[in-house]
Amino acid sequence: MKNLEKRQFTIIYFFIAAAVALAFKVASLQIFDPAFSNETKSAALYRQTVLPSRGIIVDRNGELLVANAPTYDIMVTYRNIDPKMDTLSFCNLLGIQKEDFKAYLTKDWKSGQFSKSVPFVFMSKVSPERFAYFKEHMYKYPGFFPELRSTRAYPHQNAAHVLGYLGEVDRKIIKLSDGLYSMGDYIGKTGLEKMYERELGGVKGVSYILKDNLGRKVGSFDNGRLDSASIAGLDIESSLDLKLQEYAERLFANKRGSLVAIEPSTGEILAMVSSPTYDPNAVGTSIFDSIIRDNVNKPIYDRSVKAEYPPGSIFKCILV
Repeated sequence: MKNLEKRQFTIIYFFIAAAVALAFKVASLQIFDPAFSNETKSAALYRQTVLPSRGIIVDRNGELLVANAPTYDIMVTYRNIDPKMDTLSFCNLLGIQKEDFKAYLTKDWKSGQFSKSVPFVFMSKVSPERFAYFKEHMYKYPGFFPELRSTRAYPHQNAAHVLGYLGEVDRKIIKLSDGLYSMGDYIGKTGLEKMYERELGGVKGVSYILKDNLGRKVGSFDNGRLDSASIAGLDIESSLDLKLQEYAERLFANKRGSLVAIEPSTGEILAMVSSPTYDPNAVGTSIFDSIIRDNVNKPIYDRSVKAEYPPGSIFKCILV
């Protein structure tokens, strides 16, 4: 009888010890382990970056040189894609081929620039009509979601080399930015866009959105208490004179060379021409890709700052 009671107490003590061990493990995971806490939070919340409006650029007389226009991108989180999704209907929805679908999803995962759990751009500059159509049907395709951002628009086809253009950030830029840039962001690559990137770029905002058990957005988290608004970039007034710039570019039509017009009293650049040039509105399109590949005329090459020319006959050396 005593042996039976002893065995009962042993079993009871074992279950108590096991319960204590399990309770301690649950507490360590849910309370003390930040990794588990962050993973749980990410499953319930979606941290959406609010992109700021980029600053505009005007000439010395207030004429608009660079403005902003809305553009629509389709983003994707690779890990959230349903492997059984109807790829054909999805391609028809966006007007692309299956080969394009595979190409847009194929990334160099080992490079570190892309991650299967971090959203990246699947398609950029989608037409407003197709973008609206996609929003109606996107619930059928988990992992894909739309994003509205602004792109650069040029009222005049002038000063392309001076103004510069935007391009997507690469791994090196992200690494050196100390968290300022992430995958899918755009940055000034050349010209004034690059020189004044910090001033034009503005400051990002953050919006926390609550998700349900199916990953669908259901509303703002905690009434937006943790959200932060984006800050628009600063506007810039350049020293260029648009009319003089237009005139100089007409003079250099069908020619190779460069011209720099300077105000002697202040050193301000009134016009800067590099010919051949290109339409800045073509940036980001297939037309721009062909412009970049033009190794004969080199329209991307900025001759006004990179080329070397011998002094003209009006430049006289004075010997003392």
